[in-house]
Amino acid sequence: MQKSHTYRQLHGSRNFSQTLLRLTVCLVVFGSQLLVLGRDMQLAGIKYGPKKELASGAWFQHASDKSVPWEIDIIEIDLNNPAIEIVSIDAITPSLREKLPDLARRGRAIAAINAGFFNMETGESVGHFELDDVIHSYTRADLPPRTTMGFTDDSPQSAVMAVVDPKGTPASHADEWKKVVHAIAGGPGLIDDGEVTIETNHEGFGKVSFVEKRHPRTAMGFNSKTNRMFWVTVDGRQPEWSVGMNLIELAHLMADLGCDNAMNLDGGGSTTCVVNGDIVNRVSGKNRAVRAVSNAWIVRKALPELIVDNDSANVTKTGNWSMVADGGCHGNDALVYVPDASDDKTAAITWSPALAAPGEYLIEGWWVASPDRTASAAFGITVGESTQEVIVDQQRLGSHWNALGRVILQEDLAPQVTLKCRTPESGSISADAIRLTRLGPAKQHD
Repeated sequence: MQKSHTYRQLHGSRNFSQTLLRLTVCLVVFGSQLLVLGRDMQLAGIKYGPKKELASGAWFQHASDKSVPWEIDIIEIDLNNPAIEIVSIDAITPSLREKLPDLARRGRAIAAINAGFFNMETGESVGHFELDDVIHSYTRADLPPRTTMGFTDDSPQSAVMAVVDPKGTPASHADEWKKVVHAIAGGPGLIDDGEVTIETNHEGFGKVSFVEKRHPRTAMGFNSKTNRMFWVTVDGRQPEWSVGMNLIELAHLMADLGCDNAMNLDGGGSTTCVVNGDIVNRVSGKNRAVRAVSNAWIVRKALPELIVDNDSANVTKTGNWSMVADGGCHGNDALVYVPDASDDKTAAITWSPALAAPGEYLIEGWWVASPDRTASAAFGITVGESTQEVIVDQQRLGSHWNALGRVILQEDLAPQVTLKCRTPESGSISADAIRLTRLGPAKQHD
């Protein structure tokens, strides 16, 4: 007996059935084996601590059961609140792995959890990963379709849970999935439409040791009636502190929280939860060393931002730039300049955003990476009479928003961002878009 997920929008018209939370028994499918499991088991002993508000629409809560023992950390997010947003983030180091506090800091996170599975040697994600409407990796071709969580860029956001195949195709409702701009695959699915249905063999997680043994776990799910998202980490492999959960216990925990859709994420030594920049759980690595991971989910304040693409009226350029529509462009296309001895003009492009308010701004750049790009593209950020130069390697970190710097902008000043090649022999340069995010009012730094 196999049951495939269908993905669904969080803002659907279905009402969540409270029957699931009151059941005393539950049917769970493991391949062709049908298991009947007690609902009350040891979950009845979990004591939930007080909720701490992290920001408008986001809370942290710790729960524990000293008799097992279990130690659990929970992030609750109100997706109806437009003041916050959930986005994916991935490592940008050469190793393709970063520790979660570093990912959280770079992403301005209020809270963060580790997310998808990855190759421990290369750091590459083995599952579907989408960031800012660009798919950076597909589920590995030798793996079956896997449960994937996605978020739209609506305000407020919507969440979509789907089984997505190695070509990036969801099981159904393709029109809804087209709205997704951030997505990370995990697996297996734990709850589908209010039914605890753990898809193990169906998603390639058939090992008994993975399913039935207790391990540190990371999971996420949502309640389609209240539009609440829940991120959960369960500490494990520490008998004096917390032994971890098997997938059956994890699914029932997510149901107890009110989730009618939930999925498992990478666990074990990867399980990490960060709140306000600090790790709040006890990781299970040797000597409690924090594992560097490939990607993560973060929740952060939704701040005012301005994007200026290459085709904007606020863009000027010199030199013979070509327009290309490579994969990974922001919007429909990008500009590329290839050094040419016959071109007597200096190749440069300048973005001149029109800001609505003064303040402190984060400036980021987007380009399309390629091996033939320059490793020393020069972004110049000019405010008034002052210019700061930032050198970037465009052979990597493409199709991302990459931080160029922070500036203080007053009412009578508007920034200009100029990109140019430092030397004609250094390779081509890609000019796509810049983004200015207003971090707050103008504050002078020491």
